Amino acid sequence: MCSVSVIVAAYNSTRTIQRAIDSALGQTMSDLEILIVDDCSTDGTADLVRSFYGAEPRVKLLSCARNGGPSRARNLALDAASGEWVAVLDADDLWLPDRLETLLSRREVADFIADGIVSYDAIAERQTGPFFLVDIAGALDFGRFISPKTKADLGNLKPILRRSFLNRHGLRYDEHLRYAEDFVLYARLLCLRARACILPYAGYVYTSPIGRLTRTTSPDTRTTPSIEPFLNELSELGSRFSATLTGEEKRQLDRRIRHFRAEVKARPFALAYRRRDFVAMFGLLVKNPVLVVRSTIDYFQSSAKIKKILSELE
Repeated sequence: MCSVSVIVAAYNSTRTIQRAIDSALGQTMSDLEILIVDDCSTDGTADLVRSFYGAEPRVKLLSCARNGGPSRARNLALDAASGEWVAVLDADDLWLPDRLETLLSRREVADFIADGIVSYDAIAERQTGPFFLVDIAGALDFGRFISPKTKADLGNLKPILRRSFLNRHGLRYDEHLRYAEDFVLYARLLCLRARACILPYAGYVYTSPIGRLTRTTSPDTRTTPSIEPFLNELSELGSRFSATLTGEEKRQLDRRIRHFRAEVKARPFALAYRRRDFVAMFGLLVKNPVLVVRSTIDYFQSSAKIKKILSELE
């Protein structure tokens, strides 16, 4: 058994996967294994991993029998993992060198340890500041996680998770989801009262889908949101964990589902704004001004949320 099993789901990732793997191998703690799961790539991702890391005993290459998306690939790695902790690293992201050592400093008191996230603009090839700020640090429970009033979307966290907790409760990524599968897993963990915390530190470097400097979509971003299956899973949480959730937590869950539905309606306008595509924004307003205005106001309902989004667009 090692301390940490690093899980990297990879699909057509030859452009970025070396950077991701090297950041894991370059951690200040070395007691880890890196499980690369090739999800039927067609660009030679598996061959690249064999060529560059075939002699590195900590790097292990697994292959999916058929393309099944990130949830299935991660579950394959979870079943093969030997670490006390598991840590997901996306193939187009990277870690700062002291990340695992910093997170593991809380290993005795938590089952879920997260940190802040730094944005990376793939076109500009540079870090562009916090994706969300570390002022969200502190203890984390289901109520705080699910609340629409929380300053950051905590589904974007990339925590390390105690593997024995996952196995004891039979927790895995939902393979029916190709959007927000992380959010659902974290919600289930917290419904089961996993001890969770967020540290005042940011060591995960996340490739922004739309670069904050270039306003250009990353060539390595492939997620196409399909939100209805995700919302269905959230709706089921209330009934599945009815005996353990408080009345206030159930109310927060209902509010969050309504918030997500408003987000779906507001997303085209918000994305056009992030790209500074004023022609598209004008077209959306002309086509359905009431829907755009109402849904955008619903989504950006708290001043803290507005301030955060605007700061990211500077």
